[in-house]
This record gives sequence, structure tokens and C-alpha cells, in this order.
Amino acid sequence: MKAPVQRLWRFLKFYLRATTIYGLHAPFAYEFAHNIIEQKGRVPREEEIENLRQNLQTDNRIIQVTDFGAGSSYQQTNQRRIKDIARHSATPKMVSGWLSRSIQYYKCHSILEIGTSLGLGSLYLAASTSGTLTSLEGCPETARIARENIQKLGIENIEIKTGQFSKILPALLSHTSFKPDFIYFDGDHREESVLRQFELSLGQVGKQAVLVFDDIYWSEGMMSAWKQICARPEVRLSIDLFFSGYIFLDPQIITKQHYRLVRKSWKPWQVGIRLLHPKI
Repeated sequence: MKAPVQRLWRFLKFYLRATTIYGLHAPFAYEFAHNIIEQKGRVPREEEIENLRQNLQTDNRIIQVTDFGAGSSYQQTNQRRIKDIARHSATPKMVSGWLSRSIQYYKCHSILEIGTSLGLGSLYLAASTSGTLTSLEGCPETARIARENIQKLGIENIEIKTGQFSKILPALLSHTSFKPDFIYFDGDHREESVLRQFELSLGQVGKQAVLVFDDIYWSEGMMSAWKQICARPEVRLSIDLFFSGYIFLDPQIITKQHYRLVRKSWKPWQVGIRLLHPKI
């Protein structure tokens, strides 16, 4: 089955099993849906970043991509046009909005991004916090373009580190002073790599940290990794948004929960009245 058809099939299966905010009874999950998924706007520098995205989508420059991960699903050559990377690999606007509102709502100050790409997602992350963003990128050429884009918008709380994730991530997380409270995994979609990065992160993040995994339906391996992560006892709440997956470790969430979630406008026939529940 070709990749676009396979992805559509996976989405249909996800959609049929997904609920909306009206199907959520746990307070933490409901608050996430209400404040992150159902909200619109509240995204700092959004217009500027989207203007930059439009410019990148017409950028015909060719760069040499060094790929240490699962590779591209749309192009096999390492010679790639920036416009193709912007169209196929950059974090989409909708997903970027979720990330931005999450950082603001949960008041995250130490952000780690694994996979900078052209820096569009990085700009959304950094613009949403008064803290700092550390972004890791395997490809020197892609990182160079990302730095150009960051400089254009004048956002200064971003540090990009370049190198193989298997080397620079353990080195970064070995520093006891580095305690990320928000991690965006978007650099390597191989099952074993995702699980390794998750294990490394668990030892360094606090219980209030938010972990976000990009493109959890990208491949069978990625789907398997997501399933294994959700099953971990440390994970108290997992939310599958198809395009990304959110993990919460908060021990105050007593009952382990997992939801597949879509916006209520995607299933308009699901209506209901939400009563206030006591905190878990």
C-alpha cells in the first residue's frame, strides 16, 4: 500500500475510534482539550512565522541533507529543495498551535526540541515561553537554514546544537542543571530511536513535564513505539491526536488514562453538557 493511501487508512481508523471534548470525563484531559485543542489563536508571532513559511515554500535553493533518522517519506535523494522540506517536513500550522498553547498553558520554561528542521516549529516553541529552547538537529545544512530563519524574526531564546542525536542527546541530558519541562520529539521516527530518546528523557524530566511525539502514525515502527510508551507505568495520561501524541507523567492523575481525541467540529453530532468534576 502506497504511503498516502496507507496514511489515509490509518487516519480513518483513528477517526472512527476518536472522541471529542464531550467524551472526556477526567478533569486533566478535559482541560487539555478545552485549552489546547478547542482554542484558536493565542499563538505569539504566528503571522510572522506563517509569512516565513510561505516564503520557504517557494525557496528553490537546494541543500545537501544529512539524514541520520528514518529518512524522507516523499523524497529519497539527499539533494533537496528548501521548498520541498517546508511543504513536507516542517511542523504544520495546526500542530504548531497545539504546541504553543501547551507551553503557555502549562507554563513551561525549559523546552527541548529533538529535530529542528527549518526552524518553523522552533520559532513557535520559543515565542511561546519566557524561558529557553534548546533544539537539536542532525543535519548541518538544515541547521544553517534554521539559524537564518531564526535571525530573520529576531527571536533570541533559541540555541541549536548540531550532531547525531544518539551522541548529543545523552550528553545534554547528562547535565544535572538541564531539566526540560517540555520535550518535542520530531527528529528520528525509527522505533528503537524513539524509545531510546524516551528512556533518556525520563531520567531527567520532572513529574509535571509534557512530552510530545510528532507523527505517531508515520510508520508501523512509530505506531509500535507510541503504543509501548503509552503502556509505561510512569505515563499517567496519553492523548492521541493522530498528528502528534501527548504524554503526561503527573502522579496526581491517579487513574491511568488514554484518549484518541479530535476537535468537536470534526464530529459535530457529538454534543453534550460538561459538568464540573472534582480534581483528580
